[in-house]
Amino acid sequence: MTGTTGARGQAAAVRTEEETVTGVEHARTPASTSSPAGAGPDPTAAKQPPTGTPETSTLSLPVQVAQNDESEVSQESAGYSPHAPDVLHEATLEQLRKLGSDSFPSVQEVVDLYNALPDTRKRRDPLHSLAWRIGFRWQSGSWPALPGSGRKGRSEPQAPHGVGTSASGLIAELRAAASHGRVSLNEWQQANYQTVEPALSPFVTRPGCSFIPSGDHVRAALVLPRGKDGTLSPTALSIIMEGFAAIAHEAHTVISQMNTMVHPDISPEQMRAMITPEIAGVFPEIASFLNRADQSSSVDVNTPLQGMIRRTFQNGNATITLLLDPSEPIKLRESRVRQLTIAVNLVEKAGFKLPDMEFYFPKYGRRVQALPGEGFATNPLEPTWAGVAQFLAPKQIAVSPESVGALERVRLDGGRFHAVGMQFREQGVGVLIHELGHLLHYANNRSRYIDAASSHFTPSAAATARILSEYAGSGPTEFVAEYFLGLVMGKTFTPEQDRMYDALGGARPPYPAAQTALQLQSDQLRHLTLEVNSQLVRRGDLRTRPADLIRTTYERLPRDLKSSYTELIAEAIADILKSESAGQMGVS
Repeated sequence: MTGTTGARGQAAAVRTEEETVTGVEHARTPASTSSPAGAGPDPTAAKQPPTGTPETSTLSLPVQVAQNDESEVSQESAGYSPHAPDVLHEATLEQLRKLGSDSFPSVQEVVDLYNALPDTRKRRDPLHSLAWRIGFRWQSGSWPALPGSGRKGRSEPQAPHGVGTSASGLIAELRAAASHGRVSLNEWQQANYQTVEPALSPFVTRPGCSFIPSGDHVRAALVLPRGKDGTLSPTALSIIMEGFAAIAHEAHTVISQMNTMVHPDISPEQMRAMITPEIAGVFPEIASFLNRADQSSSVDVNTPLQGMIRRTFQNGNATITLLLDPSEPIKLRESRVRQLTIAVNLVEKAGFKLPDMEFYFPKYGRRVQALPGEGFATNPLEPTWAGVAQFLAPKQIAVSPESVGALERVRLDGGRFHAVGMQFREQGVGVLIHELGHLLHYANNRSRYIDAASSHFTPSAAATARILSEYAGSGPTEFVAEYFLGLVMGKTFTPEQDRMYDALGGARPPYPAAQTALQLQSDQLRHLTLEVNSQLVRRGDLRTRPADLIRTTYERLPRDLKSSYTELIAEAIADILKSESAGQMGVS
């Protein structure tokens, strides 16, 4: 369960793909004239005149200097002491080197770009600011319409304000904004924020943002310049990692408050009488309450994170860490670990290579209460953790004990399920594979994961996703996790779903899937035979089908159906048998 959603706002400035890849990347560069360490030789050195030797063109306020124009304008009449062309040229080159530019303007091109700046800028801006503006125009293609240049003019975006022009400046302003709660973004920065990697743009949009709330590292990083290929820069990714650490800390704080409470008026005998098999299935965590250290207490809470048992296993080259609650009953703990083992094995059999992972198993994942005359229920008046499991980047999955309980199956019109995992025999295993899909999405392509998590689907992409499941249509990262679960379990997809999964950065298996046949155990076959015949009777077919026929029909089913719960498998087999029976009657 990850990702963000929201209403899409139209970008204030419409950008072409070229502008997305270049202009956004370079729009927020530190205003500095010092050469970066390791900048290397100047690729335009042959074009530069000797230091201190001015060219014949002089930078002036009112005049655009054409090529080979040797006219000058009096500095006194302009009201401005212009920088020598070679000085401004060198400062511009320094800015472009910092941007990683692979093309550089000549001195005359710098003169042309300077003369196109507003007069107020030329009068008031210091050298480094002028060089930044010229460098941005050169790099982004925001050229003036120069005579004979063959270039179409473009309007220059407003200079940055409200947010600093570097990652460090941005973070500094965010921290300083704590007193008033946010940092405002101008039109140019809002357009940067709405930019996504080009591969994602046919499928997702990002809602508009006019300000960054204090401490919101993810939004702050999305304003920063991107790489030339449209990916998030290493600086942006490092800032987002800070944000993910804060999100994980907040989640851990919420989870630590989850508990089970039994009203003091309920005696131990009455409480045990309330715990029917059905209640124990819906609320498996009640076993932890019965096992609490202080038997006189009416409330039991999660063990703090630092008090959890840490167990580490090597799985090939990957390290798997389990965080287990020492006060959870061993039987319940083992059933949860068994589910995880099944999920990991299924993912590996599908051909995937797993990265390092951490699984956090708190004994309570929600607030459960028992009241006189009402029995056990979740507490609707207290905040709760919002899921059976949650991926916390970069590598942790927190899992509630609900995963081993009786989870609800929601089937919609047309036979679709609300979530892909609801189709399968053990929904808890499906939940874990879904969350592993988030983890591998992040490990496979961090930049696209972040873009997807902070965006929402276009209407057509959402419709494509909902063919898979209703939950898949709720957001790009949820679609990737639902697709991943289907991929592991053997589902088939539409070509558009395949394209969307790859564009969003979903992981593909580097190894071929293991060809393992799903065999029915004798007890499973017995139950399935009874269920198929029951369904046929309800359809008016009173002939009893033998177990051997049920087995051979089962073997013809798609792989994902073979992993489904008994009633769904029986429904598919009954459909086949009923259809074939009708066909035989028609032939005779």
